[in-house]
Amino acid sequence: MILVKGEDKTQEISNIDCDLKNKKVEITYKGGITTYAYNQSKVVILENPKVIEINGHAAYVDDMPVYEPQFILDFGKWIRIVQKSGKILAIRDKSFSLVKNGVANQDSIQILDYLKDISQYTADNLEEEAFLKQEMEQLTFIHPESVLSCYLNGHPVELRNTDTDTIIFPFRFNLSQKTALENSLTSSISVIEGPPGTGKTQTILNIIANLVAIHGKSVAVVSNNNEAVKNVIEKMTKQGYGFLTAFLGKGSNQDTFLVICQ
Repeated sequence: MILVKGEDKTQEISNIDCDLKNKKVEITYKGGITTYAYNQSKVVILENPKVIEINGHAAYVDDMPVYEPQFILDFGKWIRIVQKSGKILAIRDKSFSLVKNGVANQDSIQILDYLKDISQYTADNLEEEAFLKQEMEQLTFIHPESVLSCYLNGHPVELRNTDTDTIIFPFRFNLSQKTALENSLTSSISVIEGPPGTGKTQTILNIIANLVAIHGKSVAVVSNNNEAVKNVIEKMTKQGYGFLTAFLGKGSNQDTFLVICQ
């Protein structure tokens, strides 16, 4: 693994020589004939890595899962991850962690298999494969701290240590909505019910505001219909917070979002 000014350039280099006399490292990149001389302090060459075996774990970088890692190399203070797509990640060892699958025993595996099996009967048209079944089949890893893991393993859902004195209300609210918000921030799972016009969307907006502004989290808003999600985005946009939102359901929406981010 070759780092040039702190960036992984291994795949881009065609030739490298060390000029010990002048304390330089001469590098030629692929597709070019020019040789660039760098001070030795700017180039780090790492060798003899250890292969990190996943063995039922998931690779995480800064608390975010890595999609389909093909193999992971440990160079000490640096970790190099090669994904199935060919994408390569070079990260500091402190940013890397392995998380054990939350489905670890036979009972929890059987329950998950049962849920996957009955999901096929949720299709609107019996001749078509159920969308839920398609999604469930992709569920191969469950975070051990998730609500689903607690459910599958028969563990109680734990409360969160959240200081209710720091809760903010940038969107209007009433007392019942305030209670719902406080419960949602101190519980791992909440059910908020109410007929149309009782302020469920307002409560969602205040939940999002607290998770993003106070806790520094990212939030996924999902629904079985697009209108509910659009309603949340429209209200956030009306209040000047539309820049925080993005539609990510369809592949085309995801591509648009990534282009904007770049």
